Amino acid sequence: MKKTIIRRFSCKIGDRIEIVPEENIFYFYAQEKYVFLVTKSDEFIINFTLKELLKKLDLQKFCQVNRSHIIQLNYVSSVRLWFGGRLKINMKDGKEIIVSRKYVKEFKEKVNL
Repeated sequence: MKKTIIRRFSCKIGDRIEIVPEENIFYFYAQEKYVFLVTKSDEFIINFTLKELLKKLDLQKFCQVNRSHIIQLNYVSSVRLWFGGRLKINMKDGKEIIVSRKYVKEFKEKVNL
């Protein structure tokens, strides 16, 4: 069975729907019971769990880096070593995200570290 990759997300804002192409997505994050899609200028609530997203995203472009974040690798501006074997990522929008030890190996492989 072939995996269906989502290339565009429909995000409802009031009475309109914004279409967000995958290339505009910086990262996704979960907070409480919601998952947010973040672009350079906006943040949207979406109707997916992070687990569901991992099944539908192009994993050559996206990577889960901790329990609450999936990032688009193209928007990583720098990476630093961090405490306890973790890494600290600086995203191109200025956001700093910690890569937990569980995800460090996969992240390093995807960015050729």
